[in-house]
Amino acid sequence: MSLYTKAINDIAIEDVISFCTQSNEEGIRLEYKKDFSSRDANRQIAKEIASFANTYGGILLIGIEEIDRKPMLPVVGIPNQEGLDEKVNSIALKAINPPVFPEIKICTVNEDSQNVVIVVRVHESNETPHRIEQDTKVYIRVASQNEPVLAPFEEIEWLINRREKAVANRKRLLKRAQIRFSNKYQQPKNPDTKVLTTLQPPEEYVLPPTREISVIPLYPDRHLLDFHNLEAIVEKAMVKTNSSTSNFPSLLRASLSLQDSVISASDEKYEESQLPYIRHTEVNTFGLVFHKESMIEDTLKDLRNTIHLDFRGGPGNSDSRIRCKIYDERKRSHQDEQDEEETVCSRVQGKGSA
Repeated sequence: MSLYTKAINDIAIEDVISFCTQSNEEGIRLEYKKDFSSRDANRQIAKEIASFANTYGGILLIGIEEIDRKPMLPVVGIPNQEGLDEKVNSIALKAINPPVFPEIKICTVNEDSQNVVIVVRVHESNETPHRIEQDTKVYIRVASQNEPVLAPFEEIEWLINRREKAVANRKRLLKRAQIRFSNKYQQPKNPDTKVLTTLQPPEEYVLPPTREISVIPLYPDRHLLDFHNLEAIVEKAMVKTNSSTSNFPSLLRASLSLQDSVISASDEKYEESQLPYIRHTEVNTFGLVFHKESMIEDTLKDLRNTIHLDFRGGPGNSDSRIRCKIYDERKRSHQDEQDEEETVCSRVQGKGSA
């Protein structure tokens, strides 16, 4: 598991060495620092932590020297001293305004040397801009440089209103993805109905039952990558499912590139179902992954009027299936209407973990 995601208390020196062995390059979310020895070390660490908080968060590894922006091996560390974690915390609390609260882990390199590496993990902040040097300077990080840079005026203005703008953008991206899905798949009740070309959900359309999952940064305030590299990055990030024919997210059937998004879509007939089986994925440069997929109606006689919600995990993680009863609201009795708390799931079969 990555240093970016593993629980901070579970990080060990083996994780740090493995991370460095991969030659991860310094950049917008990563910085290596040899030691605390420089006379302005406190200012430097405050600058690093504040710049991470003002941008996308990141990791500062103290005790690792770099050359050409990559870590030098073997990992040496710095001499262990009492209160190293308190020292970093004190800098983050007293030298930065508003203060930042990083996660810190001290990892002993080996028992013989007693040297340590300090892992400082900073989360993206919603209290920007974080300032240092008596509130006179605001630092951010940019992809092309491995050092924090002073934020220009327009960037500071954006940071001040960052949370409100980013939340509005998150809602906009999700709504846009849902409308795009609706416009592509919803079938008209009347065959003579014309397909709408504007981004307005057509109310007269009927959509097959689907399930939806979406993942998006909490504050999507800027593009995370170049649109031209989007498909290649998605392909690199794919995970295998138990299905022999698909990965997730899959853009193998990419049919549309729109503005900052790539959309993969298929609507094949499934067994005896009267409706197409839909798989729809949209990935965009803000970090949104939006996926909708059909729910399967069982065609066996004794299981009529049930649907399957299949969730497929990776190797060793078997399918979990939930069969839910479909009720016709018109046939429900008065007593049924009084029993709103009654579950509608009539059969649950699970193998492995969901």
